[in-house]
Amino acid sequence: MNGMIIISVHGRAGQGVESAINVIANSLLSANLNVQTLYFPSDEKRGSHVYGIIKSDKNPIQSRQIEQSDIMLIFDTTLHVKELLAGTKEKSIVIFNSKDKQVYSEIKKKRIKSYALDATGISIAAGAKTMPNIPMLGALAKNFNTVNMKSMKVGVEAFAKDGGLLIEEGYKNVKLVK
Repeated sequence: MNGMIIISVHGRAGQGVESAINVIANSLLSANLNVQTLYFPSDEKRGSHVYGIIKSDKNPIQSRQIEQSDIMLIFDTTLHVKELLAGTKEKSIVIFNSKDKQVYSEIKKKRIKSYALDATGISIAAGAKTMPNIPMLGALAKNFNTVNMKSMKVGVEAFAKDGGLLIEEGYKNVKLVK
């Protein structure tokens, strides 16, 4: 990893955004990186947009400024995705919780690598709640090898009994669509 990497996670309240941020941060810490997390909750219990940012770098992180993302996880495509994509860098990675390819002009303009994963479907098929966060962590691990799959599994199994299996399903089933 060269320089600071910024990962943003967007979803709706109740989809496990905060848990995902914590698991990613702990995985990066286990890789001996400096980490800073910022979480922006909603006043509402369920359904409104929540997001968080994870910054990681070999060097100490001084700024708490919100910067454009290198990697973005979008747990819910009913959010204002076009506006979210404006917050990505050129040639960034975006992973959508979706069965289908997501088509937005920003993907082409910014040369974004776009991935799709039916994370909600995976969690439902496994008998879990409709929680896309855990399979999405597997998709992240496949496309960002700095995060340690083993430490992510340990972090997830603290709150989800079959979390390791869901991470593996996300890893196996994520598809590059652009």
